[in-house]
Amino acid sequence: MKLSVIIPCYNEKDHLPELISRVKNAPLENKEIILVDDGSTDGTTERIKADLEKEVDKSRLPQRESGERSRDPIGAGACHRRHDPHSGCRPRV
Repeated sequence: MKLSVIIPCYNEKDHLPELISRVKNAPLENKEIILVDDGSTDGTTERIKADLEKEVDKSRLPQRESGERSRDPIGAGACHRRHDPHSGCRPRV
């Protein structure tokens, strides 16, 4: 069985290298690291593309310019269980 470590990253460009290093050095044999950026405005997307994509197994980056929020956020599927009226997500019915 493989452990998938999914790292949501919104405006985390300065913290990602250390976090990825810690996960890679964790004493787990079969793991994958997945980065998910949801429209960061601090250059996180560009940092992932330039430096960090080769350090992780998968990445999901916004298909738009950095800082431009999507109408259908990448993380929308993760918020269907608990409705937060400020998140823009709607619970599944």
